[in-house]
Amino acid sequence: MNSEYIVEYSTIIQGENVKIFPFCVIGRPPMSPSGLTSIDYSKLENKPVIIGDNTIIGSHCVIYNNVKIGKNCLIGDHVRIREGVIIGDNCILGIGTKVGARTTIGNYTRIMDITNVASDAIIGDHVFIGPCVIMGNDNSMGRDVNFHIGKGPTLEDWSTIGMNATLLPGITIGKDSIVSAGAVVTRDVAPGVVVRGIPAKVDRLLKEGERRC
Repeated sequence: MNSEYIVEYSTIIQGENVKIFPFCVIGRPPMSPSGLTSIDYSKLENKPVIIGDNTIIGSHCVIYNNVKIGKNCLIGDHVRIREGVIIGDNCILGIGTKVGARTTIGNYTRIMDITNVASDAIIGDHVFIGPCVIMGNDNSMGRDVNFHIGKGPTLEDWSTIGMNATLLPGITIGKDSIVSAGAVVTRDVAPGVVVRGIPAKVDRLLKEGERRC
């Protein structure tokens, strides 16, 4: 790590063989003008950023404080990880991905380039998310004057999300299910099915050879 080209706002706890490329901001405090959102950022604790063994952080990343990244992870260039995020071991976050606040990501999960992971989402183990996927956590679309923040989607273990899919707030993608490319998911998806379309509907059950778990 060349500290000359890295800005540190909070303590960084690193494991062994961690590589951080230049022009990163680590431990950035979450801030906004008073009253702009429902969160009082002045009351959030400035907790450390923890990075596990053998993890690589690409250049121009912004990682907020109170973030934990597991072992053997690859965080691509221009990734933004908000406060309170927990990332498991052996994960990939592709170039330009954003992970919203307080989201948890399990082990062996791969999130491809330019994906928006909503705040307060839950993503399980062995999940694959294709490029340019969009997730939401605000069902009012900003029309709630009090700006109450909702929950992001829940993606259960081994689920697969195709590129350019859209996942609405609060929905659950069942274990081992597949969301086809370009689908718009407006309601819960049962385990072990393929959904496609706008809005997404069940196309078929997974065949025996297609199941990953």
